[in-house]
Amino acid sequence: ACSQRVPNPSLAGMSRPSPAPALDGGVLLEEILLRLPPQPSSLPRASLVCTRWRRILSDPGFRRRFREHHGRNNPPPLLGFFEKEFRVDKPPIFNTTATGERDRIPPARFSAPWSLGEGWEFLGCRHGLALLICRARREAIVWDPLTGHRRRVAFPPGWKSVQNAAVMCAAAGQDGHVHGDCRFSPFRLALVRGGSNGTRHFACLYESESGVWGDIASVETEHSTSTCIANPSVLLRNSFCWLLSGGAILEFDFQNQSLAVIQKPADAHAADYYWSFYVKTIQLDGLFSPGPTMGQNAVMMQGYNEDTDAIFLSTFFGNYMLQLETTQFTNLPKTRRNCMSSRTFYPYRNFYITCNSLSLSVMTPLVLAYSA
Repeated sequence: ACSQRVPNPSLAGMSRPSPAPALDGGVLLEEILLRLPPQPSSLPRASLVCTRWRRILSDPGFRRRFREHHGRNNPPPLLGFFEKEFRVDKPPIFNTTATGERDRIPPARFSAPWSLGEGWEFLGCRHGLALLICRARREAIVWDPLTGHRRRVAFPPGWKSVQNAAVMCAAAGQDGHVHGDCRFSPFRLALVRGGSNGTRHFACLYESESGVWGDIASVETEHSTSTCIANPSVLLRNSFCWLLSGGAILEFDFQNQSLAVIQKPADAHAADYYWSFYVKTIQLDGLFSPGPTMGQNAVMMQGYNEDTDAIFLSTFFGNYMLQLETTQFTNLPKTRRNCMSSRTFYPYRNFYITCNSLSLSVMTPLVLAYSA
């Protein structure tokens, strides 16, 4: 006798859920390609697989989604850093931090727009934008190293000198914005200078969306101080911050366009730079070459990476990038050994994808790297 299946009364009248619709083959392939690592060599190598992959990877819409996928919760990858000597009219040098040969970007690819003899100076980069100023011409240039696009901005009326400056994408912090497309977004530019006697400081904000300078903010200090030109700005919430001589911090709140001085704690040493941003004791003994003598154990802080809480250190034996959370060191290129570096390091983060043709925009630097 054959057994018969007895229906379950509790399932009477209930229909089985319909299966989820299968993804289209092209959509599924795009979802897979979106998850390639955001390194300079990832998309060009994948584009060599076949014509179909190259067509997808070259599409501007795909590249936009690629940046959104990888930049939604993380900053763009660190492509390298600009290294600037402490002297005017010396162009910065780009150095890659990539460990693999395929991801190395030739320094000439990010050559700054420079006119020797005019007194230009590189003052930092943030959100994929770099900043140069010329005191003689009384103007600043906001430069996109990836595309070469530049925007000239004249100093505020009456400003003859600038001690330091900072730039940022004005869309920072907005929902859905991903840094890497900042060349299409408005930017903020801040300039700071000191008074004739050094006891008063001034700051002014330019917003590209309106195309005008804001009101000039000022603050008075107890003693004569100057903004340290060699130290880059730090973006802290709605403020740009710079180090003053003596260890105090000059804070420019660009939201309220107000200027303030944060005094150094009484128990901090003169060399405790950026004490207000990060307080952590790191044992450096034994991390560098053994046997330092006659002052060779000195360590100088030469830069700061806001996105990953990493600092750039210069020692007698070499230059390093130190991750503050993990205390992990990365060796950096150094042109001269057995001496302290007098250069400042500015980290540069972006997605290395440009132009309409993927093969021309990303493969060309790779070919140059192989032939170097």
